[in-house]
Amino acid sequence: MITDAIFIDIDNDGDEDLIVVGEFMGVNIFYNQNGSFNLASTNLSKYKGWWQTINSGDFNGDGLPDLVVGNHGLNSRFSASDDYPIRLYVNDFDGNDQLDPILTFKSRDGEFYPYDLRHNLIDQMKPLKKVFPDYKSFKSATVKDMFSDEKLEESLKLDVNILSSSIFINKGEGSFELYQLPQRAQFSPIYSILVNDFDNDGDEDIIAGGNLFKAKPEIGRYDASFGLFIENKGSEGFVIPKNGYGFNLSGEVRSIISSNSNIVVGRNSDSLAVFKNINE
Repeated sequence: MITDAIFIDIDNDGDEDLIVVGEFMGVNIFYNQNGSFNLASTNLSKYKGWWQTINSGDFNGDGLPDLVVGNHGLNSRFSASDDYPIRLYVNDFDGNDQLDPILTFKSRDGEFYPYDLRHNLIDQMKPLKKVFPDYKSFKSATVKDMFSDEKLEESLKLDVNILSSSIFINKGEGSFELYQLPQRAQFSPIYSILVNDFDNDGDEDIIAGGNLFKAKPEIGRYDASFGLFIENKGSEGFVIPKNGYGFNLSGEVRSIISSNSNIVVGRNSDSLAVFKNINE
């Protein structure tokens, strides 16, 4: 479920390596070893997210490339951590030769409960109507109440343990330190990121955008982002100026590029938005 990839020399050995992100995945580095790409063992692989986009920059000025990755954000009904992950079970649960994905969350009691409502699950798997004839019988049901231990054990299980859009500072030798982007950057999913020294102060800043409108009614659409200028303040970390330095727009942002001193933003079902970078 790959969503984005970049080529950068992450280990500073003179050739470009491949970094891949996606949904229900960690941040995976493939080191370039004489033209052959091999999956590296780094601490990035443990951060399983709904990653949507990745870019790089030397944010702390130490000569090593760092990573900034857009995720689902922290402003929704979904939450995930190491102790309480989101888990996707995938199997042919009703025996009709079609795979059934069941999205669940781990509760404080240690059990996994479905996110989907009863009628959605029954539309997907008709036999569940006999197991749960009404909403009362369904309200406290775990996945163990729905399916046999054997079915669950043989299922493909994919976990998510982080939903924050984040920066990973490269400490060298395959080690990275996690920093969450500021709170306003967590209001909505981030789908595109551009890195540059936009304010000409000697360090690299971030422009980002996202939103997701097509979501089920019980979840609600994600429309709380109006574009983000995230300023690198050095030892003070990253901050989001209240005025956004003029970078403000609505819509589902899916692409942000730099072209001829302009910042060009592509949005779903909308026109291109063009911003002049007056500091260049």
